[in-house]
Amino acid sequence: MATKPKREKGKRWGKKREDKRVWPVVNEELVVRGMFLLDVEWVKSWDPELAEMNKGKRGAPYKFPKSLINLQAVWNQLVGVRQVEGITRALVAMAKVPDFNDYSTINRRIRALDLRFELPKNGFCSVSTDGTGIKMHNAGEYRQIKYGTKKKRWIEVVISANPFTKDLIAVDVSMDGEGPGEPKIAMKHLNDLWDNKGLSIIKIGKIY
Repeated sequence: MATKPKREKGKRWGKKREDKRVWPVVNEELVVRGMFLLDVEWVKSWDPELAEMNKGKRGAPYKFPKSLINLQAVWNQLVGVRQVEGITRALVAMAKVPDFNDYSTINRRIRALDLRFELPKNGFCSVSTDGTGIKMHNAGEYRQIKYGTKKKRWIEVVISANPFTKDLIAVDVSMDGEGPGEPKIAMKHLNDLWDNKGLSIIKIGKIY
């Protein structure tokens, strides 16, 4: 009967993995991600930004600059709009922000944001595209089989990103079965990247 060879004390199996990460750089990148959630440098330009936004505007003037709404939109990915109002109130109490907006205003302004991704203008880029589905109800497969596919409603999200730099390139959202499908969306994202509104031509290294 063959016996398993014993590992010598102090030695390990296989080749030791070489960690090529520069930890001071990696650490700083992680710290900056946290600072991104509480960037209040724009508070210094609160009044000038509002003045620019209200120039020539008809109707009620804006009371809160877009910079605040952009930051609140980031918070809203983690907590609800009422909690976002609570965070803003805390900043006002610290005398960092002049005033806070209520949750209904926050919700309305966030929904009105025109979000776009800044595409690279030159150089080398790899692209990975994938899609997923999110159920809008808690019904099981039995209900779907019993009552038919019309009861099935999914949100399909297809994203394209650089798998190495983690930069997001494009996002498409549609109801399941109503969108053009992942392959066509992937080609649309690639064409947008190649053309980039005529600004430049990107070299695509690999498509995943």
